[in-house]
Amino acid sequence: MRTEGSKAISASTEEANMVQSERPLMTLEETAEFLNLTEYQVKNIISSENALREQYGSEVGTLFPYIVVQHEIYVSKMGLISWLEDATRDRREY
Repeated sequence: MRTEGSKAISASTEEANMVQSERPLMTLEETAEFLNLTEYQVKNIISSENALREQYGSEVGTLFPYIVVQHEIYVSKMGLISWLEDATRDRREY
């Protein structure tokens, strides 16, 4: 049986999870967890795509959707879904 206190805690946890899921940017750690990869693997994808972009320009397709703010990498959640669809369809290897 749930008490009023446990209902309030559960509601607060659900609200916190909803707010977090609505955030447009994820940290490198959150991105790695979301993709079920390590942070090293995510950084490798970013490095590989930067090298391709430097070599081929804008012809490389959808690039990994990140920005850098004060030396920290942040990834667009919406852009990540789009990138993942393109990378999967193109069967990219990193």
